[in-house]
Amino acid sequence: MKLLSLAAMALVIAAPVQGKRPAAPVAPGVYCLKEPMTGYTGTGHRIPLGDFIMSVAVSRKDGRYSVSIANRFPDSPEILAAETRSASIWRDGSLAFSFTDGWENRGRARVYPDGRVALVMTREADTPMNQIGRNYGTFTVSKSGCSGGEFRQRG
Repeated sequence: MKLLSLAAMALVIAAPVQGKRPAAPVAPGVYCLKEPMTGYTGTGHRIPLGDFIMSVAVSRKDGRYSVSIANRFPDSPEILAAETRSASIWRDGSLAFSFTDGWENRGRARVYPDGRVALVMTREADTPMNQIGRNYGTFTVSKSGCSGGEFRQRG
């Protein structure tokens, strides 16, 4: 009888977890961000540098999600690029994967359904001129941000 009570209690505790449905994954499409950047002259004046540009392309084929991410700052020619053909789908609908960037740094990417993109460097390489670290961080992209000419080649 005691064993039956414990089994019934375990089912009651487990029921909400099993009944929870995972969120829908990120919808396929191209998502972008274009944000003006300013620099400082040292005299308190801001100077326009140009636009920070980021694009995220999500596609689905045979039940697998491919994700491609690229971003660049206006004052540097370095582009952070990360991609996978098989992203993991998390319960919150986000797509996640690990990557190695062009400077041999290791990182993790996670794209959320609300447009947030988290790029985390997990191991910094000892590569000369490795200054891509500032391209990592958390950003917010959207489909509406993709109307500029700089994004037309991706879509």
